[in-house]
Order: sequence, then C-alpha cells, then structure tokens
Amino acid sequence: MIDFLIQSKAVIIILHALAAGIAIGATVATDTLFFSFLKDFHISKKERQVFETLSKILWWSLFALIVTGVLIFFTDTARYMASTKFLTKMILVGIVTLNGLLLNWFITPHMNDLTFDTERDKEKNLTFVRRISFASGGLSITTWLVIFILGSVPRIPLSVGQAMLAYFGIILMVIAGTQFFDYRVRKAHQEIAE
Repeated sequence: MIDFLIQSKAVIIILHALAAGIAIGATVATDTLFFSFLKDFHISKKERQVFETLSKILWWSLFALIVTGVLIFFTDTARYMASTKFLTKMILVGIVTLNGLLLNWFITPHMNDLTFDTERDKEKNLTFVRRISFASGGLSITTWLVIFILGSVPRIPLSVGQAMLAYFGIILMVIAGTQFFDYRVRKAHQEIAE
C-alpha cells in the first residue's frame, strides 16, 4: 500500500492542490457574496441558498484536502512529522474545520434573522451571533489564505510554535478588523434608518 502511495504521490499532490484551490475559491466567493448581500442590511432566503451551495462545495473540498493530506503523509511519515510547514498546515486545516462547524451549526440557522438594527438584534439576542459571524468569516478566509501560502512555499524558517504564534497574531488583527467593520455597518444602518 505504501509503495502504491509513493508511486501515486504526484497525482495525490495534484488532487490535494486542486481541493485546496476549490476550498479557497469557495471561501473567497462566500465572503465576497456575504458583503455584497449585506448592501440591503439583510440576508434573504435566496441568498442563504447560495451560501448553502457554496458550503457544500467547501465541505467536499475540505474532505478531499484532508484525505489527500493523509495519503501524502503516509508516503514519508518521518519527513512530514519533522516538517513545520506540514504540521502547521494540518493544524490550520483543523482550525478551519472547527470554524466551519461553528458557522454551520451556530450561525447559518440565524442567517435570515441577522440585521443591523441594534434594537431588533438585542430583542432576538442576535448581536452576539452577528459579531461571531463576522469574526468567523474573517478567520475562515485568513486561515485558507495562510494554508495556500504554506502550500506554495518549500519550507518555513519557523518552529510550529512560532508559526502558530504568528498566525494567532494575524487572526487577532483580522478579528479586530471584522468587529470594527460590524460597527461601521451598524452605524451606517442607523444613519439610514433615521
């Protein structure tokens, strides 16, 4: 079996890269459409269906990415266990998977109820959901872009701990940015409502 994987490694790497490309494309499309759909400060049922379709594409590509990643790992376990780049990518794939579960289970059921009407959101206890949705979207696209960058470079001159520390620093800045964006959109909505 290992010999077959080693002989097929080039094909597995191509499938792995294709899965990553589709996942990144679906993530960028989802985030771009999310902000586009928010122009009227509301996500309609039809717009939610678009998100659900993109979500299915993302989950299948994530599944393919994990399977091909595991197959690549078994072609040279010692090398990959010593690779900061590979280990960091796998941790990030775990993070993006958990984030996706959060989006699907916690945010998607409330997507059509989200608004930027502060009083209405408070009545329905959706302020926290809205803020989490922004943070989760920022985390998602940033993590996928970091995974893409890691997949594009031969190696990184950091330990796994250093790489993760740098990643979390970036994520904290991104999440702060998403919360500022949420504030600006709410403020714009209030100005229009007045």
